Amino acid sequence: KHNMYVVCSIPERQGDVLRNTSAFIGRDGQIVGKYHKYQPTIGEMEHGVVPGHETPVFNLDFGRVAAAICFDLKFIEVGQQIAARRARMCVFSSMFIGGVRLQHWARDWGMYVVSSVPARSYIVDMSGRILTETGYEINQVSAGLLPPIASAVINMDRCFFHLDGNQDKFPDIIKKYGPGVDIEVHYPEAHFTLASNMEEVTVEDIIQEFELEPWLDYLDRARGARARMLETGRVS
Repeated sequence: KHNMYVVCSIPERQGDVLRNTSAFIGRDGQIVGKYHKYQPTIGEMEHGVVPGHETPVFNLDFGRVAAAICFDLKFIEVGQQIAARRARMCVFSSMFIGGVRLQHWARDWGMYVVSSVPARSYIVDMSGRILTETGYEINQVSAGLLPPIASAVINMDRCFFHLDGNQDKFPDIIKKYGPGVDIEVHYPEAHFTLASNMEEVTVEDIIQEFELEPWLDYLDRARGARARMLETGRVS
C-alpha cells in the first residue's frame, strides 16, 4: 500500500524447527529474505529456538541491509560477520534497548543502525551519532504529543574510512566535486565518512578514482601484514 520495506520480527516454524526470524518484506509485499537470530538466549534455546547459521545481507534498491535481533547485539562475531559482508545498514529488532552498544556497532563496523524497541528506538549514523529516537520512555511520546515513529533522511551512498592514507586526498576530492560530496571528520577517533550527493557519481566511483581505502579494507590489510610478519618476519 505504501511502497515501503518492512522488517517484521516473528517466531517462525520451519517444519519441526522453531526460529526467531526477521523477515524482510519488499515494496511489492513479497518476502525478500529472512534472517534467523544467530545467537538466541540460553532461555530461548531451552524452549526450542534453533540458532541461525549465517548473517545474510540483502541487496535492496537503496543499499545493502542486514539484521540483528536482541541478544545478537552482545556478540562481536555477529557484527563482524555483517560488516564482512559490507552491509551499509543493520536493522535491530529487540526487547532490550541496547543503548551505546548500537553506537559502538555503527562506529566500529561503519554502518547505519536502525533499532525497533518499544521503550526506545534509534537511528544511528556510521559515526555513532544518534540522528533521532522515539519510544514510550520519552515523555512526549508517552503523553501522546508525538507519534512513536522515528524518521530521518540518510544517504546510503556513504562509506566509512580511517584517516591514515586517505586524508591527504581531501583537497583534490573537494576541488573536483565540491558540494557533490560530504566529508565528515571525526577526531580524536581518526575516522571520517565520505558520501556522494550525485546521482551520476557514486561513492564507489570516488573510492576508485582517488584510490581511497575504506575502513574495513584497511583493517583487513593490517591483519594480513601482521600474519605475514609472524610467518616470515616481513610485512610484504
